[in-house]
Amino acid sequence: MRVGRSRVGAIVFAGDRRVWKAAAIAAVPFLALIAFYCLRPRDYYTGTNSVEAYGYIVETAPGEPVCVPGLRIPAGTARIRLQLLSGARTRPALHMALHLGGSQARAIDSALAPIVVPSNRVSAAVFTIPRLPSHPSEPLASLCLTASDVSRIGAILHRASLFRPSPVGPWLYVLILLIVLPGLALASVRCLALTALAGGGSVRRTVAWLFAIAALNFACWALITPPFQAPDEVDHFAYTQSLVQRGEAPSRNLDSPLPRWSSAETLALEDTSFFNDHQVGDTRPPWTSRQQVHYSAKVAASHPSSSDGGGNETAATHGAIYYAALAPAYLLASSSPFSQLTLMRLTSALIGALTVVFAFLLARELAPGRPWLGVLAALLVAYQPMYGFISGAVNNDVGVNAGAAALELLLIMMLRRGVTLRLGLLTGGLLIALPIVKGTAYSLYPVVGIALLATLYRHHRRAGIPGWAALAAAALVVRELSVHIAHIFHPAAGPANLAATQSAGKGRLKDLELLLGPEQRRKCGS
Repeated sequence: MRVGRSRVGAIVFAGDRRVWKAAAIAAVPFLALIAFYCLRPRDYYTGTNSVEAYGYIVETAPGEPVCVPGLRIPAGTARIRLQLLSGARTRPALHMALHLGGSQARAIDSALAPIVVPSNRVSAAVFTIPRLPSHPSEPLASLCLTASDVSRIGAILHRASLFRPSPVGPWLYVLILLIVLPGLALASVRCLALTALAGGGSVRRTVAWLFAIAALNFACWALITPPFQAPDEVDHFAYTQSLVQRGEAPSRNLDSPLPRWSSAETLALEDTSFFNDHQVGDTRPPWTSRQQVHYSAKVAASHPSSSDGGGNETAATHGAIYYAALAPAYLLASSSPFSQLTLMRLTSALIGALTVVFAFLLARELAPGRPWLGVLAALLVAYQPMYGFISGAVNNDVGVNAGAAALELLLIMMLRRGVTLRLGLLTGGLLIALPIVKGTAYSLYPVVGIALLATLYRHHRRAGIPGWAALAAAALVVRELSVHIAHIFHPAAGPANLAATQSAGKGRLKDLELLLGPEQRRKCGS
């Protein structure tokens, strides 16, 4: 038995012992920080209006009650939190009356003594109430902005799995947190240790391991990040949806009569409270099971269209290369925007993992005698938090990052080895394709020019003429193809249809009126 255990340990912890010791030393502070933040008591916003206050809804005089009817409070709630702006540095005594409806109708009173508030006069009033029973799950009440004991792991994982494809559930997040992420850490250290001990080993095997580690890590980001909560993800998703459903990219015409998003995407955004909590500090998506059921019922009743979008939006200026790469994932998913988004995110994670591979190959090209440096460079990219977050989202930054890493690798190889036919073809094509993915790639052109001049200076031989010719030919071919394809995905806009444009303008004014209250409409002169 002892021999068997030692053999398993030798296989798992294979490689250079110094790497394992360094990893163990580095892991101690991280584990301590994780334990500290997991065990430290803290508040979470978990109720129906589970968002931090962005503005104050009402001003009240002393002695005047403020009531908010028609609210639902999750079962298990033990505290009600309100945010107040006091007129003076001393906040007066407060009294709260919570009225619960349903089969367990009752009134709960709670009071807070006067306190001195900070200089900005903003304070939180936290009222303690008897913990609500588990049934009903969301009793009707008269107050909101609750802060229940959601540190319970079951409630956290349940909320994380809402508005996800049907296979995703709390079990998957248990698997990610307890098995996948620790396993990735172990596999990463093992890969580095084996490379350091064996002097490099098989490059293909190392590339496969690094790609798998990065792709799995980015997939975890894709499943953990709430839907549509990545930068401009609503518009990047709409781009691919327009390509698949309409055969065209979103309109670049600011006066396009088409809606910015399809009816299916708009309904998904509305029912996940995207417009209330996106990019607002200290907010949490206010998702409950009731909200998800309500969304499913609305979808079943209205059958929202996925093909009536395609209007102007922030991603419309980009080329279609990255979004076309996500089209198969969109087609393979069900009709739900959440299923489509999840598969598109997982595909984007695979594209992001290519950057990690290119980083490994680039570092190996620069330091061929120290292969462990390539593994270390790749792992640094794979575990960079912001890059992992973006790679697990639908965002064309993922495509331009992978292309830029590939271009840098090609330039380094040309600088060291000279221009071969294959290197010339790849570099020429990539030089033209990369700005189509995103225009920010043009910032690489000065660096490319310097690298090409340095290559020409170091390797000015006749043998390189076919490579330089291939570079120029590939650039011209890709340029011509991109022009023709652009006319397909971005058809030239004819004269604007005045009636359609006016109709769209009226629709926008109506939307604006819905957002504005009566007082704001009077101020606007409407």
